[in-house]
Amino acid sequence: MEAEYSASCLCGKVGLKMLGPVGMSVVCHCGMCRRHTGCAYSHVVSFPSEKVSYTEGSESDILNYSSSDELVRKSCRHCGGWITNVVAAHNLTAVPIGCIHDAVKDNSYIPDFKPRVHLFYADRIADVNDDAPKMRTKDPADGLVKT
Repeated sequence: MEAEYSASCLCGKVGLKMLGPVGMSVVCHCGMCRRHTGCAYSHVVSFPSEKVSYTEGSESDILNYSSSDELVRKSCRHCGGWITNVVAAHNLTAVPIGCIHDAVKDNSYIPDFKPRVHLFYADRIADVNDDAPKMRTKDPADGLVKT
């Protein structure tokens, strides 16, 4: 049986159901993610796109922004809250950890959502003290950042 997770935007007019298993839990420190979130980094959990569906609202409630050739950032048309990133070339939909209901229990991530890797860690503006590997960019050939 697949795990089932739910998420919503700030106002709740867009709701999602995601069926597991989780593809990857990623923390990104690139400048584009920092500008998009207004935070030091973004943390997303990815699922195969066909395993993500609307429980509230529809595509008409979404604003799409193609921030690169690879990535479409989707936000709620009503509250502006970020709801997903879609990477069509890899058939992945990434959901921000803060939108996922019950992602944290007793001040810790549930195991499926614990960060597995940091991307663009060389560009970080804040150190993160966890056990996840910290990649210089998103390309493994660029190596890890020594911490």
